[in-house]
Amino acid sequence: MTGVNDSLRLDRSWKRSSFVRIEAGGRVVTARLLGPGVGPREAPIIAREVTDALDQVGWGLQVLVLDLTRVRMMSSMGLGLCVELRHRAHAAGAKTIIKAEPELASLFRMMKLDRLCIIAADATEVDRALAA
Repeated sequence: MTGVNDSLRLDRSWKRSSFVRIEAGGRVVTARLLGPGVGPREAPIIAREVTDALDQVGWGLQVLVLDLTRVRMMSSMGLGLCVELRHRAHAAGAKTIIKAEPELASLFRMMKLDRLCIIAADATEVDRALAA
């Protein structure tokens, strides 16, 4: 990444698992968890891959979007994963948006995660949060 280019790029040799797809565009990194569950097996793998991507992007990051729309079940380790990634993004000066289906979004609100990041139920809410 150079100071001249305003878009963020991930190293093309970067390895991806079957649990997450990561895209970077502008100053936004989107981590799309592929579900259907995030538990003790998936959480550490996803954490490592998203953390590697955030490290590659560095301080140019403004927003981390965690797209959980394909996730139907999340263990406490999955919840911890979301909190950990939010903290990493915050440390880089970025805000975090979690996009989730209504049931999972309700769980995040019940757990008071909406105090740490933006919870979005659909693409319109994500767009609104990105514009803010």
